[in-house]
Amino acid sequence: MDKKLVQNLVTKTRDDYNKVADHFSSTRYAFNWSRVAKTIEELQIKPGSKVLDLGCGNGRVIDVLKKIDIEYTGLDISENLIKLAQKKYPKEKFVVGDLLKIPFLDNEFDYVLSLATLHHIPSSEQRLNALKEIYRILKPGGTTLVTVWYFWDDPALKKQIDQEALAQEAGKSKLDYGDFLKPWKDSKGNTLIERYFHAWEKSEMKDLLKNVGFTNIWLCDNKEDRNNNLIVTAQK
Repeated sequence: MDKKLVQNLVTKTRDDYNKVADHFSSTRYAFNWSRVAKTIEELQIKPGSKVLDLGCGNGRVIDVLKKIDIEYTGLDISENLIKLAQKKYPKEKFVVGDLLKIPFLDNEFDYVLSLATLHHIPSSEQRLNALKEIYRILKPGGTTLVTVWYFWDDPALKKQIDQEALAQEAGKSKLDYGDFLKPWKDSKGNTLIERYFHAWEKSEMKDLLKNVGFTNIWLCDNKEDRNNNLIVTAQK
């Protein structure tokens, strides 16, 4: 993918979430992914651990983590979502930042969570870079939990991906295979934004994690929650 288009899509994602931050947050008032919550519990995060929440949105995963005495930091590219998160959880630390250039030191965190975020990263090169950044800031032996929406089992979205692929082949779209735009609508059905998504394949996720150096990779195609999530854990 063209580098200029990559940057435009990253900027678009930030601007889109800033635009719909209030409405987005109102639809994410509770953490309702039971299988993801169960996976977090299975990590057995120890008290005192440093946990980074990449793409934290309004910070709702804190409701799952609050039983543990951890040092939490939330990071999001959207300034408006960070403001909402800080208002909702005033005692926690939140930072505006880009997960393609995470503003933290090497080997700083025991756990890095990236929930429903990496599907917004354009180009295979930048998706690899995002995983490299997660690896960099994890302590040796640290664990990451990544989830992305798994679109391949949804017939309507699979059809849209295929249609986009035909447009790409015809030179009518500059997006990569598996990329598409998905409308975000208000309560009246009006389209407010069209979010960029990449449909991760299981093999892509596993191969990139291995390429970066992660071990003990575990993948789960979760169908228990409202959105079908690909859930992944891996260790540095």
